[in-house]
Amino acid sequence: MPYVTSIERMAMKEGWQKGRLEGRQEGEQEGWQKGRQEGALEGWQKGQIASLQAAVVEVLRGRFGELPSALQQVIEQTRDSGRLTRQLQLAIRCPDIEAFRQFLQADN
Repeated sequence: MPYVTSIERMAMKEGWQKGRLEGRQEGEQEGWQKGRQEGALEGWQKGQIASLQAAVVEVLRGRFGELPSALQQVIEQTRDSGRLTRQLQLAIRCPDIEAFRQFLQADN
């Protein structure tokens, strides 16, 4: 095993500390960027859900008048965008509010 002088040891320690600091900074930066991207995606998804919920309610109100509060709650508690899209399509085409209510029961 080769002899390591005290100067070499100090240089190794300094290099190790510098590498550790740079690694931590890179990790923090990557973590911050990933967190920001995930937060933006989550915000976009929540906005999409809220928009679909509002669209379903507004289409039904426009076609059939005021909705029963229980029916509106079911729509507003739906968090699946695929299900909300199906609800919106049906809200546009269904013959009456009872047909829409039956669809909701079958879709759950």
